[in-house]
Amino acid sequence: MRTIFAAFLFLWASIATARADDESHRFSLSYDVQLTGIPVMSLDVQALLAPDRYALRTYLFTYGVLDWLFRFRNESATDGVIAGERVRPARYTTMGIWRGSARSADLTYRDGGALDVDIRPEIKDDDRDPVPEALRLNTIDPLSAIVLTNLTSRRDSPCPGIAPVFDGRRRYNVKLELVGPEVLEAGSGGIAVGSAIKCLLSVEPIAGYQKSRPQQKRPPSELWFQRMLDDTVWVPVLIQGDSFFGGFTATLRAFATRRDI
Repeated sequence: MRTIFAAFLFLWASIATARADDESHRFSLSYDVQLTGIPVMSLDVQALLAPDRYALRTYLFTYGVLDWLFRFRNESATDGVIAGERVRPARYTTMGIWRGSARSADLTYRDGGALDVDIRPEIKDDDRDPVPEALRLNTIDPLSAIVLTNLTSRRDSPCPGIAPVFDGRRRYNVKLELVGPEVLEAGSGGIAVGSAIKCLLSVEPIAGYQKSRPQQKRPPSELWFQRMLDDTVWVPVLIQGDSFFGGFTATLRAFATRRDI
């Protein structure tokens, strides 16, 4: 489950807005997830991407058989500013339920790259060592990784890219590598058909993982992107990867512009 969740968070790290138009974009997306061919999960996203600021909200939840076995709910949010070729998150929050237990994290970013962290349950009660302060410096949250590719240098492709991520508990790097153009045929799932850009997504664990569940290196996930909003926004439309439970596929079910975000 955590592998799918991490992939979904950085799925958004690959949205790239062509900022040359100096416009703000407000939109929502919905994704369906299948695990070994069985529908099990849904993700809803609301996004504001502008030349100098950003805000994202996500809601991820299980249903069907997986919900009965491993009930999972998560709501996450972030906002921050864009300064040249860098992003500066202001605050990141995430809260959810995993196997009946409530979990949350609240990260507030300070000048100099440091941050204040409030998490529940506390690290000492969560079977893990704390991430050293030096490894937390100058990191971004999982959702703010989105705007690393929301830069002029990323206008022609949503990848390559790399993000140093700290989510309140774990420190890891997420890397996107360009594969190249491909064509999505009808029947691939979701609403996406036609020309797309394929990338590979890999996660490099660094610190803060549970001691009783050592992080295993998995093959890179595969992601496909298409441009929307008059070719100004790269949107991930299909993702395929591997998890503890088996292979998973996520497809874009709906895309809409918004005025209330």
